[in-house]
Amino acid sequence: MSPPTIEHLFLRYFQSLTLYAVGIIKDHEEARDLIIAMFEKLLAHQYLLVPAANYSEKEVESYLRLVVKHRCLDFIKIKQGRAIIQDKISDEIQTETSNQSVHRFDLEALQTANSFLGNQQHKILDLHLSGYTNEEISEKLKISYNTVKNTLVTSKKKVRHFWEVFMQ
Repeated sequence: MSPPTIEHLFLRYFQSLTLYAVGIIKDHEEARDLIIAMFEKLLAHQYLLVPAANYSEKEVESYLRLVVKHRCLDFIKIKQGRAIIQDKISDEIQTETSNQSVHRFDLEALQTANSFLGNQQHKILDLHLSGYTNEEISEKLKISYNTVKNTLVTSKKKVRHFWEVFMQ
């Protein structure tokens, strides 16, 4: 018995292998493409089929079904991996957009609250929020340490009160 040709195997098993793949991956076009790609690979590596002459047709069909099953499972894994990556990217974009919106809202609210502060209160609070210590602020603005401390307390109270009213 001569070894089966790729053409013979393709004509003999294409439909049944495609249906088998559709049963696994639930997509006829993808299943069809997967079977064609499998036969293209077999065509590229024909030397692998030489031992097939020693096997019955049932054994060859079992081998082809096993290859299809593994290719389908690989396809599913790749598809799920892509879906997970897409979900993570989508979540990240949504979180980033949400965080940016909240941050923009917070900044606008703080800027509005700052507009209710006096000029000196505004300067002191800005420097404090920029990371300056009370001592550094007093030196920079040439005012006493206690003035900085008291001004921060009153500024924070005003901003806090504004924030509570604003968020109601």
